[in-house]
Amino acid sequence: MRRPVNGSASGINRSIAIIQNGVLANSLPDTPALGVSGDGVKFGKVCFFNDCIDPLTGTAPTGSGTPIFVEGGPGSTNFVPNNVIADPAHGVRAHYYDVTLAAQGTTTLGSDVTIDRLTLSGPTKLDIGANGNLKVWGDTTQWAGWTNVNGSLTTADFLVATGILSGNGTIDPTFLTVASALVSPGNGTTPQTLTVKGDVRGAAVDVQGKLGKLTVGGDWVGEAGPGPSYLDKDSGGPENDFTNRNVTFTTYNLMHMAKMLRTAGGIPAQGNIASDWRKGEHFGFETNPEYR
Repeated sequence: MRRPVNGSASGINRSIAIIQNGVLANSLPDTPALGVSGDGVKFGKVCFFNDCIDPLTGTAPTGSGTPIFVEGGPGSTNFVPNNVIADPAHGVRAHYYDVTLAAQGTTTLGSDVTIDRLTLSGPTKLDIGANGNLKVWGDTTQWAGWTNVNGSLTTADFLVATGILSGNGTIDPTFLTVASALVSPGNGTTPQTLTVKGDVRGAAVDVQGKLGKLTVGGDWVGEAGPGPSYLDKDSGGPENDFTNRNVTFTTYNLMHMAKMLRTAGGIPAQGNIASDWRKGEHFGFETNPEYR
């Protein structure tokens, strides 16, 4: 079970919730697991939104009143979330963390840490130091806050919706998407370089270039929408290798497709005749569900 944390293990899994007297509980049940054989007593409710079933097949066990505590699990504080792969032979329990930083303050990282997912969603700051290496198996999302990377951050898609992204380290995402945020390479006082190994895309990438440099290892898909056209003065289009490459590829693909269509005599009418459909000819729709 993934357990989100807010600077500690103080969150609740987005998909699985433990409820006590109608209130979300940041703890495990007070009864031990009955195993996975299916032979034990079934009790409690299984709900999908408001649709619940009660699989009670016997007398529900009576708990001790004290939630079961697992170090690094619900109710834990003052620890560093770090995924642990289970090793039953040596009694090692699995831990996989979905981390949410929302409280005011700074969370610092100076070691190697791996988690499942990361979210910043408040007046918070994540400071990855020069010796810090954060691996996020899933996505990283900054709805608000400040991420400073002087070490390394490896993640799947990285969305920076608002706030600040800074540092002089390395970010290695599938995509870095900047919606309405400030990208400030360096520490704000000296010129430094922030390296992004993946692609960067965003409609409002505001880079403070006076104090540093943003190095992009992949493609930079910049602003889309109203603005200068390719050949407008000072558009930068003719000097942009990414744009020139893709315009060239697209042009040749269109010419290749046009030649293929001309050689084939155009697009076949079979399956595309509206008048036949109105007459009841459905071109195998009923007998071939694979299109659906």
